[in-house]
Amino acid sequence: MTLHVTHSKVTSGAVDSGAEVDLADWNADHTITGSVDATQLPALTGDVTTTVGTTATTLATVNSNVGTFGSATQSAQFTVNAKGLTTAAANVTITPAIGSVTGLGTGVATFLATPSSANLRAALTDEVGTGAAYFVGGALGTPASATLTNATGLPLSTGVTGTLQAAQFPALTGDVTTTAGAVATTIANNAVTNAKAAQMAAYTIKGNATSGTANSTDISIPALTQKTTPVAADILLIADSAASNALKRATAADVARTFTYTQVETGAVSSPLIRRLNNTLFASEFGAVGDDTTNDYTALQAFLNAVASSGKEGRFDSGSRYFVSGNDLTFTGGAGHNGWALFGYGAQLRTDPSQFGRVGLKITRPNFTFVRPEEARITLVEGLSFNAYQDGNGTYGIQGTGINNLVLRNLSFASGADGGTSPNVNYAAIRLLQTDITDPNTGCFWVEVENCRFKGGATGMPNALWLEGAINGVSITNNNFANVDTGVRLLAADRTGTDTANAATIPNGVKILDNSFEGILDGIKFNGLTATTNKSRSVGLEVQNNRVEAISVSGTAFFNYNGLNLDSEAPPIVGPNYVSSGDTAKYYSNSNNLTLEMRDGAWPTKSVTPVPSSGSFTSASCTLAYRLEGTKVDVIGTVAITTNGTAGGTITIPLPVGTTKRKGTGFANEDAAVSTYGDVRIPSGATSVTLNVKGASWFANGASINFSFTYEKVAT
Repeated sequence: MTLHVTHSKVTSGAVDSGAEVDLADWNADHTITGSVDATQLPALTGDVTTTVGTTATTLATVNSNVGTFGSATQSAQFTVNAKGLTTAAANVTITPAIGSVTGLGTGVATFLATPSSANLRAALTDEVGTGAAYFVGGALGTPASATLTNATGLPLSTGVTGTLQAAQFPALTGDVTTTAGAVATTIANNAVTNAKAAQMAAYTIKGNATSGTANSTDISIPALTQKTTPVAADILLIADSAASNALKRATAADVARTFTYTQVETGAVSSPLIRRLNNTLFASEFGAVGDDTTNDYTALQAFLNAVASSGKEGRFDSGSRYFVSGNDLTFTGGAGHNGWALFGYGAQLRTDPSQFGRVGLKITRPNFTFVRPEEARITLVEGLSFNAYQDGNGTYGIQGTGINNLVLRNLSFASGADGGTSPNVNYAAIRLLQTDITDPNTGCFWVEVENCRFKGGATGMPNALWLEGAINGVSITNNNFANVDTGVRLLAADRTGTDTANAATIPNGVKILDNSFEGILDGIKFNGLTATTNKSRSVGLEVQNNRVEAISVSGTAFFNYNGLNLDSEAPPIVGPNYVSSGDTAKYYSNSNNLTLEMRDGAWPTKSVTPVPSSGSFTSASCTLAYRLEGTKVDVIGTVAITTNGTAGGTITIPLPVGTTKRKGTGFANEDAAVSTYGDVRIPSGATSVTLNVKGASWFANGASINFSFTYEKVAT
């Protein structure tokens, strides 16, 4: 090693930087600087040792027990010498006596020595309740109370009872929502769709059909209470077609006023339905029942009065059978109307058989006057059936007195349906007479009787038409008279002769055309004043184109002129007529020297095949009788159905001769169908006609359909 020494003061000797200096010569003022070389270091001994010439030191070992000391159950024990060196280290197990532990609370040492629930409770200073202590997996028991502020893992199905507090309720989302901590729920708008609503019964609507507040139910329309007499203010539910079918309400009156209809024929225009309803009155609207048992007199009389005063069309309800007892129904037209019409297609009027002499319908002169008789309004009665005679009690079907412009069309009259005593000879189905037998001006003027059917039953019918007194301008056409004693009876107003000026008045201007008389005693009978000085006078009689099958062979098969004086200025037109009788010489008799031109002889006949519009006949035939005058052809005939088969609809009948030039109509009836009638439809340019029949009985086995019509054929 190299030692550099500097000195600033030497007390003796010369200063020689190169000579060695004895250390004794150093004093406090001498300093040594620099580093000692490691090779010059001596070996250290003792607690720290080195090797000579090195600087690496080693601590002397004073404790051979090395490692980690101290644990949960042991305490570390060390030995330290005076030099601060750890000379020994060891782990020592600590087992202190509980009683020697100080600073413990009351009862803690006891609990530590004997750890029971009771000792634990004694050691606690704020315990609540008694009993054993419980840990995880045990049952908590039934504490008086508990606050589980931070408790977790409680199963709601078994671990919690009671009601969840609103404040702890979470916020619901979806169709039903709440606010967190509240139980007030809100159903979201439009959340309840049809699919989420309760299913409904088939063909129902949901609502409340009761008179009070109630839950909605499934309402079936047929199950609702029916209102049989709706009124104008009743509310209807409608879909407004002008507003994308929006649902709206309307009153029954609104509907009636606004509905329109259009006829199917070309040129028809839309018309308000209310006009059609307001122009028609029905018997049922006045309380008529029409069950053939209830006495409908009061209701029918109110109905007739309303028709007469209003001028509206009157209709007896189709299919109704009206029974009238106690009084005669009367009809008297009121002022201010152009006419009156009563229709009764498919309806029947029956009078009480126990009341002799009852009239089905009395038609009287309106209770106002006209400047001229021809100004009188028309009274039309059409389509009604009268069961006028039962059990032998003769009653009038229709009686007209002092009436002008009366039209009786398509009516049906039956009598004697139940047998019994024959009706009185003076009774008739239709009777027209003067109001005052001494005043011809109170008679009936301009009367039409057409397409009517008169049929006597087991006891017959004394008279079909009874015209008495000044019944002038009468047209009797296309009618059928069957099993009638007298078809048409014309009588003087007073046949006793007490009124020499007027008593001899008898119907004038009577036309009896194109009728069918079957099984009659007298087709037409005249009863006038027989006194030679004052015979009854009749002007303008015309009897043509009638078909007569009389049953009398000894007296008055067709015409019986008794006390009749036909005005020589207007001689009667009688004939040609088709008459079949046991004694053809009795076509007319008791004529009091009358000269009548009556052409005798039967019309040509022809058998043709009837063809139904649907199905077919098993056995049926048709016989025609016809008369040809120039291009005019009169036809009468009968379709006899022995066995129907499957036939139905209408019946086509071939013409006896030629082709039709223009359209026309005719009349048809069936023997057993008292209350129905049919017609003959004649097309233009055809070789056949169609019978428009009515009712199932027309196609029954054994049915006999009679018809008559006239057509103009194409000239050849």
